[in-house]
Amino acid sequence: MVEESLLEVMKDTASYFGRSGVIDYVEDIGKKFNGKRNETHLIEIGMVRRFPFVWKRFVEDFSKEQVLFQIEISDALKKEGILTPVFYGRNDWKRIYERDGRNIVLQQYLPSEQIQDASLEQCVSAVEMHGRFMKALEGKEFEYAQYAPSRKGIVAAREELTRLLDAELIEGTGTSREEEKRIKGDEIPRLLNLSNELKQYDSEEGVSMIHGDFQWKNIGYVGGKAEIIYDFDQVRLDLPSADLAHTIDMFTIKRQEKDYDPNAPTGAFRFSPYEVNYEKAEALVNILRDKGIFSDEEIAKMPESLAIWTLNGLAMHYHYGMEVPTMGHKKLSREFMLQTRLNACLNNEKFRGIFKDA
Repeated sequence: MVEESLLEVMKDTASYFGRSGVIDYVEDIGKKFNGKRNETHLIEIGMVRRFPFVWKRFVEDFSKEQVLFQIEISDALKKEGILTPVFYGRNDWKRIYERDGRNIVLQQYLPSEQIQDASLEQCVSAVEMHGRFMKALEGKEFEYAQYAPSRKGIVAAREELTRLLDAELIEGTGTSREEEKRIKGDEIPRLLNLSNELKQYDSEEGVSMIHGDFQWKNIGYVGGKAEIIYDFDQVRLDLPSADLAHTIDMFTIKRQEKDYDPNAPTGAFRFSPYEVNYEKAEALVNILRDKGIFSDEEIAKMPESLAIWTLNGLAMHYHYGMEVPTMGHKKLSREFMLQTRLNACLNNEKFRGIFKDA
C-alpha cells in the first residue's frame, strides 16, 4: 500500500494535468528495476473508465531543462513511428508538474515484457530497434540538448580519474583504506596510462544522439519482439558505434550480482562475474554488418570504443565507492566485472576477433 502523502501528491499531479476522477495506486515500477533514484509508479485515473498512467518524480538535482530534453526526444521518436511512453500535457512547459523542488510527469503506460535472458532472435530484434532509434535522431537539433549528459570519451574519463586521485574517502561507503590505497596507487594510474593508448580510437567526429543505456530494463517486448524504448536519462551526443558496442556487450554477458554479500568484511575484494556468450556476440555483430548499420572499419573499432566506455564506468564506480555512503559498497562490487570487461576488450583475442572478422 502506498503512503497517503505520496497518494496526495499523485492526486495533485493528476489535477494539474486536468485529469479528474479517483486515483488508484497499482505498482512501484521503478523498484523492480533495482530501485532507481527516480521514483516511477503505475497509477490509474478515472471514475467509470480507468486510464493507466506512469507517474514519475525525478530526483532533486534533475532540472526542468533536463526533463524538457527528454520530452523533445520522446516527441521526435513518436514522429518517426517509434513507440515510447509519451509525456502527457498540452505543451512542453505544461507537461511538468513542480512540487517541493522536484519535477513530476505523467507518461503514457505502454505494457510490455522486459526480458533479461533474451534469445538470439529477441536480441536481434532489439539491435534492429536500436538502429532505428539512432537513425530517428540522427542530424536533429534539440533546444535543450545542452542539458544532456556529457559524452563518455577519453577526456571525460581522464578528468574524473585524475580528480579521484585527490578525492577524500568518505566514511560509510564500505570502502576500506586498503582499497583506497589500491585504487589510487595502482588502478587509477594504470587506467590513465591505458587512456593514452586508447586516445587514437576516440573522436568527436561522427557523434550523434545515442541512448546510452540500451539494455533489457529499457526495452519493451511485445509478442517476443522489441517494440518499445524506455528511459532517456543517458541520451546524449556520443559515438553511435560505442553505444551499440555497449548494447551487444549487455546482451551477451552473464552477470550475477546476487553473489555479492553486502555484509562482507570491510576490505574484502568484491566482484561480479563476467562471462561472454561468444556465439551470441558474433551473431549480433554480423547483423550490424549484414544490415549495413556500420561499416567493417567501424565494427573493428568497437572493442576499443567499449574499452573507453568501460574506463568511464570504472571512474564512476570509484566515485561511488569512495564518495557516496549510501551507494558505494554496492557500486564498487562491480569493479571486478568492469576490469574483466576492459581486459576482454583489449587482450581477449577471441572477443576481439568477433569484431575484426565481422
